[in-house]
Amino acid sequence: MLPYELWTPEMKMMKCPVFKLEKALYGHKNSGYYWQEYCDKVCKKAGFEPISKSMWPGVYFNKKSSLMLVVYVDDMKMAGPEEEMEQAWNDLSKHGIKLAVPRGDTEDKITFLGCESARSERTIRGHKVTSVKYNITGQL
Repeated sequence: MLPYELWTPEMKMMKCPVFKLEKALYGHKNSGYYWQEYCDKVCKKAGFEPISKSMWPGVYFNKKSSLMLVVYVDDMKMAGPEEEMEQAWNDLSKHGIKLAVPRGDTEDKITFLGCESARSERTIRGHKVTSVKYNITGQL
């Protein structure tokens, strides 16, 4: 369904607007390329540069914020200084990537590439640390 914010005034007056689809990106033989090309442009506008196009084109680094961004299809994961992340996510959103928290994710449980990770506070050798535990059983 077309997101409500993209509806025209005429569509908003309809009970359940249905339209003939002229072009589908999903399922198109080149959809992966089109998405990667679009996503790459948005990441660059948001200040991220590819680390290496020859190794894995979906890994970016932002020198100003010291953030690394991993993009795989529609999954994104960012690492670096926590105080820089909110602005970086806002920049990506502002330049055209609509961000949404995956269904089922919470502040402590996150899904990336189909694997769950749970964040928790622990004490190791007398030091409080934040740890991440990965659960890949759903992928086996």
